Amino acid sequence: MWMDHITFALHEMDALDGYLHAVGLNRRPVEPLFDGTQRSVILLSEGFVELLTVSDRRAARRLTLGQALIRFLAGGEGIFRVVLGVPDLDAFMRTRRILGAQYWPPIDEEITGIAAGPVPIRLTQMDLMLPWVLEYRGERPTRHLEGPRFSAVEVQSADPRTTASQYRIALGCDIDEEEPPGGSPRMGLENAVLRFQRGASPGFSSLVIEGKAASLALRAEGGQVSGTLIDR
Repeated sequence: MWMDHITFALHEMDALDGYLHAVGLNRRPVEPLFDGTQRSVILLSEGFVELLTVSDRRAARRLTLGQALIRFLAGGEGIFRVVLGVPDLDAFMRTRRILGAQYWPPIDEEITGIAAGPVPIRLTQMDLMLPWVLEYRGERPTRHLEGPRFSAVEVQSADPRTTASQYRIALGCDIDEEEPPGGSPRMGLENAVLRFQRGASPGFSSLVIEGKAASLALRAEGGQVSGTLIDR
């Protein structure tokens, strides 16, 4: 299982440009996810970041996802969606079902902006506080790209250990303990780490992108996304 992409909901599409340029990244405007939105993508090694904003509230409200995006942005900017990838979605769902994790029936969709043409996928979720899971219906388009990569995503909750256990059941990944003993739990993926931290606002709170010279932490606090450079 790998970190495939993360969607940031923003009030202004160019809000992160300065932070991204600092680690050699540029966003690429692409087709809207649906009517009433603007969208850009940032290609990484083995994944991508998606930036999404509302351009026409009336048009966006016509779809359930648009309504969800409007509600999310009413509370501020942040990580709107985390999507993990698996090679075989049916096999993944069968295995998780045995342990009591009931995923929704998969949705067939297409992703644009990360390859020469539309990329077909199958996508599912079981709870709004958990990541989505997808399978590519063909070759994984960002598999062999070079450059900055995902490093870590922070998940906040009132009880990090309970949240980590819920993720283990839902995703099937082992939980490691940070040193020293008693530290916050974390879960390793193929290309990133999920960190479970205590926080007043439950949900995904930060993303770390690792570059050659420095890493960039994009954190959502107080309804606004900001960036911090971390020297390597």
